[in-house]
Amino acid sequence: MRYSILFFTLFLIHSCQKPVNRPVFSEVIVEVLYEDSLSIRAIELMGGSLGFAANKGVFGTIDLQTKRVRTNSQKYDSIFPEFRAITHTSTDFFMLSVANPALLYKTGDMGKMELVYVEDGENVFYDAMAFWNDKEGIAIGDTVGGCLSIIITRDGGYSWAKLPCDQLPQ
Repeated sequence: MRYSILFFTLFLIHSCQKPVNRPVFSEVIVEVLYEDSLSIRAIELMGGSLGFAANKGVFGTIDLQTKRVRTNSQKYDSIFPEFRAITHTSTDFFMLSVANPALLYKTGDMGKMELVYVEDGENVFYDAMAFWNDKEGIAIGDTVGGCLSIIITRDGGYSWAKLPCDQLPQ
């Protein structure tokens, strides 16, 4: 009986889907927007610009109309972070570094990046993040001691909290 209900549910879901017409591509044109000695590992489309973050603490934007590149760098004590993840909301830009310490920055009210989360740990390694609305976001990292690293925000990125292992699947 259980399998009949599951099969019927899957059948309904599949049969209700409309076919999607996807465009057929015959070629791809690659346009160089920015060249440097940086290792850019995070990009994000933000309206008419492309945000990026890289090694050496460098981050910036490229205006996709004018091709104007704006860069800046972020330093923490004597460390130039290795950024691997960025995201944005309608009002803010976020960037997250890998390795120890993990550093999460948010655009500040005074035009500078503000540090909103720090995590020290030998094996800490966050490498992905996203917001599903302007208030709620998530960052995910590698497992440490068998526990997935997940931090969340519910206030637009002003504060972040790490989920304890007992609230996560193994």
